[in-house]
Amino acid sequence: MKFKGYNFPHPIEIINFFQPTILENSIGLNIKSDEFDLSTVSLSVRDFVKNENAEIVCEIQCSDTFFRKIEKINKDLKFDFTIDQKIYRNKIEFEFFIVTKSKSENFIVNDRKYLLEKGDVMCSLGKFSFGGGDGTIASLLKFNENKDNNEIRFSLENHYVTIEIPTKEFAKIRILKNNPNFSKIFISSIFQPSLIHICSFLEDETYEGKEWFDFLRQKWTSLNEGSEFPEKKEIPNFVQILLKNPLFTLIETLESIEINNILEED
Repeated sequence: MKFKGYNFPHPIEIINFFQPTILENSIGLNIKSDEFDLSTVSLSVRDFVKNENAEIVCEIQCSDTFFRKIEKINKDLKFDFTIDQKIYRNKIEFEFFIVTKSKSENFIVNDRKYLLEKGDVMCSLGKFSFGGGDGTIASLLKFNENKDNNEIRFSLENHYVTIEIPTKEFAKIRILKNNPNFSKIFISSIFQPSLIHICSFLEDETYEGKEWFDFLRQKWTSLNEGSEFPEKKEIPNFVQILLKNPLFTLIETLESIEINNILEED
């Protein structure tokens, strides 16, 4: 089964009714849910949870700060936890799953038996977000760690574009993100080439209706009346306009760093 852009060897249930409550307070964000009704999932998944061979978890991510955490549901099948406001910025996302706690050969669907590894997704309960969606490019690009290989990988299947960065480089970025000059350099080194790649898909109607696609198409048509999407040769200049000439910003940032270094030496 294909789920989140990946092919899984076992079926994954999709539950659409689950609705947690996400409220902002003086500390940060509080996420609560009523007791999860196990009768809404298949008997196989229900038995896994009841026998403590599977658990309900929430994956929390903020692409702006690279924060990522897994929260587990408590024993009465309710969520109630708070995310400190210092560790997220702009938009934070919550995705709920039922996942296996150990390896098992007893997952049966329609009389067919499947092998599950520890941490395999059995059921998706939905994705929710708080903040973001502010009509900016940053809110439509999400950065994740790519543990599978040493290449940057793009996923265009959701309303935002996921840019997966190899583990080693991703770890370095997480360290650098607190540097005030980081965001300006980041725009030139990652945002710019990523957008050039992404904009090459603006002629593909497959992605129509996705927020990132509609946003970029709208930006293009507002600058180029009568044209639906940019030709290949027009994309680099279009991205320059979107990012407000990132090369100039990069040069100014590097000059500022060099001047500060000289002053410190003196």
